[in-house]
Amino acid sequence: MSLKKKKDMYQIDIDKDLARESVGDSTALLLSKISSKFDNDSLSMILIGNIITGTVCSQSTDLQTALGSS
Repeated sequence: MSLKKKKDMYQIDIDKDLARESVGDSTALLLSKISSKFDNDSLSMILIGNIITGTVCSQSTDLQTALGSS
C-alpha cells in the first residue's frame, strides 16, 4: 500500500528490475514459501507478484501498464 504512483506519466519500456520494484518483499517471501519456482528474481514471481500488488493496491503496476500499452 505504500507504493507511490506518478499519475501524470508512465513508462512502457521496463526491465526486470523495474518490474520487481512493484513486488513487495512480503509478497515475494510469501510466493517463495508457496513454491520453489517463485524464487526472489524469477520471472514467474515477478508476474504473479505484480498481479497481487495491483489487486491489493487497486492500482496498476508499471508492468501492467507496459503490457496494456503495447
